[in-house]
Amino acid sequence: MDNWKFHDIGFDGQTMKINGKNIWRYSWEPLKQKPFKAPHPAHKGQVHTFTIYRINFKGGNVTFAATEVSYLVWCFYVPV
Repeated sequence: MDNWKFHDIGFDGQTMKINGKNIWRYSWEPLKQKPFKAPHPAHKGQVHTFTIYRINFKGGNVTFAATEVSYLVWCFYVPV
């Protein structure tokens, strides 16, 4: 968790850009890294487990962590 920072929270399919890429337009590849626990940004008492993903595109990739914190509501963290 120390190497991650909160990025954003939003609805499934709603434009979500990380490093300029709308992550919903790509397949998320789960990485073989240990998931981490982090708080919900608005409800600090709620702790969620985040899976680390990567999207690949021509010319690069983006790594991020995500979890569904409520039905169709996703929370995203990015590496620092």
